[in-house]
Amino acid sequence: MSLKNLIKSKSSILFIISCLLFFIPFLLWGNVYVVGGDDTRLYYVFPKEFLVNYAFNIISDNTLGGAMTGYASVSYFAPVFFVISLFKLIPYISTQMLLYGLNLAFGFYGIYKLIGLWVESKTIRGFYSNIIASLFYISSVYLVHTLYTHQLLSMYLVSVVPFTLYFFIKGLKEANIRLIVISTLIFSLFSTTINTLPWSAAVLIVILPFLLYEAFFAKRRFLQYSLLFLVLSILLNFHWIFHFIYQYIHPTGLQTMLEYYSSNDFIKDNIRIITAVSQAYSPLNIPFAQMDNNFFTNYSWFAVIQGLFFVCITLASVFIAKVNKVYAIPYFVSLSAFLLAWFFFSPDFGSWGREVFLYLSLHVPFFTMFRNMYDKFALPLSLTYALVFAMSLHILLQRIRPNFFIVLCVGLLIVLGATFVTSTQHLKKNISDSAKFSGTFNDDFTDLVRYLQNQHDPSHVLWVPLNGPTYANIEDKYLSNHFYSGLSPLRVLADMSDYTGRFGFITQSDLFLGDKIFESLEEKEYDTVGKILQQRNAKYIIVDHQKLPSNMHAFMYGGESKKLLTVQGIEFQKTILGQKIKDFGKRYTLYSINPRFGNDKLYLTDDFKSFPQNFNELSYKKVASYQYEIAINNLKDEKKLVFLDPFSKDWVLYLQSDNNKRAYAQAENILVYDYANGWVISPRKIKENYEKEFYTTNSDGSMNLNMRLYFVPQQYNLPIYIISLGTFIILCVIVIFGFREKSKKAKRDEK
Repeated sequence: MSLKNLIKSKSSILFIISCLLFFIPFLLWGNVYVVGGDDTRLYYVFPKEFLVNYAFNIISDNTLGGAMTGYASVSYFAPVFFVISLFKLIPYISTQMLLYGLNLAFGFYGIYKLIGLWVESKTIRGFYSNIIASLFYISSVYLVHTLYTHQLLSMYLVSVVPFTLYFFIKGLKEANIRLIVISTLIFSLFSTTINTLPWSAAVLIVILPFLLYEAFFAKRRFLQYSLLFLVLSILLNFHWIFHFIYQYIHPTGLQTMLEYYSSNDFIKDNIRIITAVSQAYSPLNIPFAQMDNNFFTNYSWFAVIQGLFFVCITLASVFIAKVNKVYAIPYFVSLSAFLLAWFFFSPDFGSWGREVFLYLSLHVPFFTMFRNMYDKFALPLSLTYALVFAMSLHILLQRIRPNFFIVLCVGLLIVLGATFVTSTQHLKKNISDSAKFSGTFNDDFTDLVRYLQNQHDPSHVLWVPLNGPTYANIEDKYLSNHFYSGLSPLRVLADMSDYTGRFGFITQSDLFLGDKIFESLEEKEYDTVGKILQQRNAKYIIVDHQKLPSNMHAFMYGGESKKLLTVQGIEFQKTILGQKIKDFGKRYTLYSINPRFGNDKLYLTDDFKSFPQNFNELSYKKVASYQYEIAINNLKDEKKLVFLDPFSKDWVLYLQSDNNKRAYAQAENILVYDYANGWVISPRKIKENYEKEFYTTNSDGSMNLNMRLYFVPQQYNLPIYIISLGTFIILCVIVIFGFREKSKKAKRDEK
């Protein structure tokens, strides 16, 4: 194909650009993984483990980092983890870099298709103006400094949002329900829905002018299709929505997630954050495509050159009356959406801007999710900026000569290229080489995980020394001095929860328990720390002997906690360490906790406020996070059964026989240690109220019991999973048959 023909071949150009974008992550970081932080990003390496040991748990084992926050489903992660599992089957390629590349490529193509709904690309001018705007979107500095840098799962909205909007609006324009179905599938499968809600909700707010504009031409159809999208989304996501609603209409625990996020304390704390963050960037940053909190002193000619994009938008308003009127309204609609995003991204338009944002935060439920507004509104700002720029450029290109058109396009492409080079340098610098991960942990950690797996013990593990960020630091097997540094992976790899630092001790009733522990450490009140660890079921202790790089060491133990490492030395370890269990190379040593602070997940005691001398009065087995089998032998007198897991009245004890079971003291469990569960086990009550098949007696008059502890909402999981999976299958069949019918119709038309 000649160069001239290549320039005119739209599909070839789109394919080449998409391929170049696809390879950028590999060029930046190589064929490795970039993991760590609060999001771990280890699901790219262990997607199946995240599915099995984490995603489908609804209590107890449904958090990373050790926090025990109660009843909540995290199965909204499951579709994305499943997709990652499929890509993981491709050998020798980093699944993470592969998906990052696909996100860039499809993000570019998705916004190109979305722009094409309002700016036709049949002409060369329209085609290249849309390409430039699409590249402007995908290389936006707002995305680079937020979603690309943080690399949370919300980054996939870069491609998911344009395609979701494209298929929905195209379906609305063409009265095509199949396209609405595709839009729903894309959003539900790849967005993690509630996990990315602050970003997708921000898009919905900002894109509202476009939706109202399209609704104007098909009011009834818009309402019908919007309702269809909503209903299908609920059905597809019913596997987690059910639990979200159930705990609200049937509260049995200490505090629901809705109650927590709507509480006065939470709102007040977020008002403080909003007040500070709203002043982070000058509004003048926005038109010049900058994110610089010292814009007035650090501006450069490069920033001025980038302002060409904003100049194009401004000039388009001058020529709008001299071009085809079909572009006038979409231009002003896109401009209003851009201005809306501009305001929310940086509401520092004098005091009134902050006051408006604060008013919304105080009076609109859950608006505080946008407290870090520059992060949450970066995506809609990039999206609307690209849309209004595409329309502006198309308007200008109708009024200028062909030669100037070429010069303008080349100039804009050069600016975009320079911007993207600068952006990629920022990304590469942001991720240090030590954060790269080959995908394999060192042998010592692997052996430790395998040993803990074989214990089949649901108790917690404590890492010593504890650190401020609540991270585990694990050296790579093949990359020397490279560490995974983030939330501990023991939850998903060993099926055990652990405490690594301050924020791991969060419970529904005490969000700041970790602060109290650190204060006690600094005061060297080690017995106080030991008692808290006992109550929080820290049964095993891992002493970490690794020597961290200086920058990591400072981050873990420096800053506000300069004494944190020294106060966890020999004296502290003598207080809390019990019997040494095993060494794992030179990196780790596993201990049991000091018998003075002995504990177990389930135990019998005489008093809810004290632990027993031994834990042999009952035996138990964890069947799953929602079910425990318990055996109590030689029970003579009334005892207290304690279960060190998040409190809920939906934890039900059953007396079991070989062929039957009956609930015991249902909803009569009491709160223990301000977060856990306790029941009174009375032999007299059992004999008076239950058949003899549920217990046996010994010659001394003592009693033997078999009991089951079960979390009742678990019984709904299978039907709600069937609803979501069934909806997915039905919708896929509709889409497939729709394509087949379309293909058959095209063949009939050809004949």
